[in-house]
Amino acid sequence: MRIEATQLEQLLRLQVQPSLDIITSGEGAAASVEKSKTGEFMDMLQSLLGTDRADALAGGFDGSGGGPDLTALAGSPGALPFLSEAEAASSYAQAERPAGSPAVPRLIGGQTVPEFAVPLIEKASRVFGVDAALIASVIQTESGYRTDAVSPAGAKGLMQLMDSTSRSLGVRDPFDPEANVMGGTKYLAQLLERFGGNEGVALAAYNAGPGRIQRLGIANDEDLSNRYHLLPQETQNYVRKVLGLRAASV
Repeated sequence: MRIEATQLEQLLRLQVQPSLDIITSGEGAAASVEKSKTGEFMDMLQSLLGTDRADALAGGFDGSGGGPDLTALAGSPGALPFLSEAEAASSYAQAERPAGSPAVPRLIGGQTVPEFAVPLIEKASRVFGVDAALIASVIQTESGYRTDAVSPAGAKGLMQLMDSTSRSLGVRDPFDPEANVMGGTKYLAQLLERFGGNEGVALAAYNAGPGRIQRLGIANDEDLSNRYHLLPQETQNYVRKVLGLRAASV
């Protein structure tokens, strides 16, 4: 339903005028004027929107009388006046999300990624030339996006950096999300370069250590396939999971 500009002007004048009258009138007179103007405002709003919607709009954001109660209008995003369908839907989402709840997830290459991690992954991808979906797959497998994750072996943060690896990469605080993702992606980029861009081999080296992979004579994906059974079970599962996530993102 469309509200004409002249009707909107009248509504705004009726809503604002009582406050102006309080300044220019005595207290008793101001209360009388405000009551009268409020009645006119509600009459006009009800005629335009219908009684139920007008009552909802006259309430508070939290139902206490301080602004519109968006949840009272649930079920029809377009019913919110002066908002597009998209804006109204956004307002409902914000009103219904409990305080302190995590931000809405976003997608990277088809993968669901927490909102805070998206700019970190995108920046690391640009700087080091590693596919963003691969970075996201490693983080999901390593820590499930827990910035405070610590493994039994002492690996820390989103990309589970060992202290020695952190020092070699210049990462002072592995629990700092940006520093961890930048450092972890730099290390992954070094491994990809070392093993000729073979993602499976680089991932095996990320998990088991590049020295171990070289000692097993694994230099490319064909070697990895032939000697896969020689890898620790943890590394086998790790490579399978990361590549599975990566494939699902393409």
